[in-house]
Amino acid sequence: MPEIKRTFNVGKMNRDLDDRLVPPGEYREGFNITVGQSESSDVGSIENLLGNEAVSQSNLANGKCIGYISDTGTEKIYFFVTSNSSYNETNTGQHGLFEYDQKVLGVYGTGAYEGDKWGVKLGLRMENTDLKTLLVNTNQDNEINFTNFFPTLHTSYKLTEAFSIQGGYSRRIFRPRLWDLNPFFNIRNTFSIRTGNPDLLPEFTDSYEVSSIYIAGKTTFSASVYHRYTTDVVERVSTFENNVNTTMPMNIGTNRSTGLEINVKYSASKKLSFNGDFNYNYFTITCLNSWSFV
Repeated sequence: MPEIKRTFNVGKMNRDLDDRLVPPGEYREGFNITVGQSESSDVGSIENLLGNEAVSQSNLANGKCIGYISDTGTEKIYFFVTSNSSYNETNTGQHGLFEYDQKVLGVYGTGAYEGDKWGVKLGLRMENTDLKTLLVNTNQDNEINFTNFFPTLHTSYKLTEAFSIQGGYSRRIFRPRLWDLNPFFNIRNTFSIRTGNPDLLPEFTDSYEVSSIYIAGKTTFSASVYHRYTTDVVERVSTFENNVNTTMPMNIGTNRSTGLEINVKYSASKKLSFNGDFNYNYFTITCLNSWSFV
């Protein structure tokens, strides 16, 4: 591609004049170029840009672009195209407009006691989740409302000034992501389909941990043993029918994880420290059909 090198005082499009009358620095049409101008300066520059290239062809009839995202890192533009002529009428086009509305109300309280050697902290959080989804083109709607309680307990005991032990319990929630709930079929190729599951439930994890901390001068040693029990585990399940593989997330069972973690920290100075960490864990997934994976 030839490079344009020219000094000019202005850089603007002028379609009011004939090609033979356009003054220097102005142009009637600008394809694959960008005009840059320094702030508070009359000096500008023209740079060549890469042209567009058709990389795929869509079979949509009367397609219309409803949005786009540009990725400067890969120099690509992703267009969102629909074949539906009206978004206010019933959607029959080859696209999926998915409405997602989630409201979470949380209320929590904590209490703590700390003595010379022993301390404890209690907490309780209540959450109400109201989730509504709608796939507009099929009018497939779903509504889930549930309330959960999440207790926490942490305690510590100082045996000496340099050595202490700690224990804790907590309950956590992991809610499904938007794309995991969207039932619109994402046809990857002729034999592979990926879809979401609007009936997907959140995962709940009970976490137990016992740890110890030992301080020796500038070095701190810590070791902990933990166990996590998760219910309603979400995994992607594939079904094969009529030579087509369909993948959908489902709540398939439980997950038990037990592990040991050791950490060493050395503080060479106030601004310099070194850390080392070792973690070993063992987990078991049990499916609803009693299959186990280790």
